[in-house]
Amino acid sequence: MLEDFGKTEEKLLVQGNVASYSPTYGKVQKNELLVLTGSHDFLEIAVNGGNAAQRLDITGHPEIWVEK
Repeated sequence: MLEDFGKTEEKLLVQGNVASYSPTYGKVQKNELLVLTGSHDFLEIAVNGGNAAQRLDITGHPEIWVEK
């Protein structure tokens, strides 16, 4: 569950792509794929300075797999 994420900076797999879990965008390099906890306590998948949907070739509202 969500409480299992974010205790340390760790690497996760998002749709088979390595992403860093980070509390903020500023803790990762530009263009790096990351997972963070948003203001409503949902996991957000993002690219620092970019577009995660384009990077992961996601359209519509598919299921997204995040693994530790």
